[in-house]
Amino acid sequence: MRPDHQAIVHRLEPRTVKVWLCGDVHVGSEGCDLHGFERFLDRVMEDDDAFVVFVGDLMDNATRNSKSDLWQGMSPSEQMDYIAKVLTPLAKAGKILALVAGNHELRTARETDIEPLYTVAVRLGIENVYRRDFAAIRIQFGEFVKIRKAYNILAFHGASDFKTRQMMNNIEGFDALVTGHTHQPVTRMPAHLCLTQKGMVALKEVIQVTACSWCDYQGYGARGMYQPQVQSRPQCLILEWANSQHVPKRISVSW
Repeated sequence: MRPDHQAIVHRLEPRTVKVWLCGDVHVGSEGCDLHGFERFLDRVMEDDDAFVVFVGDLMDNATRNSKSDLWQGMSPSEQMDYIAKVLTPLAKAGKILALVAGNHELRTARETDIEPLYTVAVRLGIENVYRRDFAAIRIQFGEFVKIRKAYNILAFHGASDFKTRQMMNNIEGFDALVTGHTHQPVTRMPAHLCLTQKGMVALKEVIQVTACSWCDYQGYGARGMYQPQVQSRPQCLILEWANSQHVPKRISVSW
């Protein structure tokens, strides 16, 4: 297993690319939108310029000590088989930029030292892009060209919205912070004041996106009266290719 502090570097052909964000699918839970999830994966496969970052909780992985309802129709081992099956085309095509574990997967790791999502990554042959706690992703265009502008994305499974806002003020050198966990899709575009090498004050955009969930309103979330949120509407980071040294990097967000 690669250490979290080791960046995942992808070298892509120079072009504008789409980085889709996906987390909190909760395969195995009764309210999981499997059909919508599979359509999304097909959409990524059909687009040569599309890639995906998975931010955890792909599996519900209910255990006896968790809040989730136990045995809802798909056992944890069956969830692993399903995720490995549906992600196989993306893995073979090199479209998975990172795979970060969520709290639902790590509950098994804490109790048994078995990490379901890492096991899936090994089966897919992409354990090099798996990270347990967070992933630093660098996307650079071209390898031998003189103009090389990399995009740096920091991916966590996530915690509360408050902690996410705090993290925005404690990162440097990243163009985007992406998370999941809260099931509350959010897109923010704050700016940081930066002092350039030429002694000028400039604004640096930092995109923050919290991915949607793929779960219907039911189960322990409904029992706990959590607020219902939009589901199955993943966000996409559009990384624009800057073909000139004088054109700044730019990320836009699409739903």
